[in-house]
This record gives sequence, C-alpha cells and structure tokens, in this order.
Amino acid sequence: MKQSKIQRIDCLLRLKSTGSPEEFAAKLDLSRSTLMRYLSKLKVKGAPIEFCYERNSYLYTESVQYFAGFVPKDKVKELDAYTIKGGMLVPNLFVYIKHPI
Repeated sequence: MKQSKIQRIDCLLRLKSTGSPEEFAAKLDLSRSTLMRYLSKLKVKGAPIEFCYERNSYLYTESVQYFAGFVPKDKVKELDAYTIKGGMLVPNLFVYIKHPI
C-alpha cells in the first residue's frame, strides 16, 4: 500500500468527506475494489473505519491517530507499535493508537 494513498485516505476519513464508496475511490483515483482492499487492510491494522449512512461517508468510529514511518526507539513500547522479526524490534508500518474521547 502506498503511503501517499493511505495518508489521503486518513485525511478524508478525518474530514468525514469521503462520499459513497464510488466517490471515495474517484477522489483517490482508485477503482472501488482497490479502495475496498485498502480499507480492509487498514481495518486489520486496527483502524476503526465504518460507513455512516446519515453522512454518506466513511469515518473513524473512535478517536485514533495514524502513524507511519519511523518511530523513535524510546517511543516504541509506549506506542505498542512493534513486531519482533529475526530477534529485532521493528516498528509496524501502520499503527492506529486509540485516544479517549
């Protein structure tokens, strides 16, 4: 998954302005099926994404923060954003941290 697409998805979800699945896909220059794959992968990584019929938009159902890229070593445990690969701690590519609302 391309980081730029994920960042755009995150931005539109925060703005609650995705529109229908077809409109959301068009905004990202993706097919509907590719968008569904992106959303499915993000949900597996912990993103609380649902479609709101009242707003006609996808949105986050909980207050979360999206992190991608490198995380300072002293923050890894705090964020619980690591996996162990080959005996090394490796930050996950996608991390959603839930915040109290």
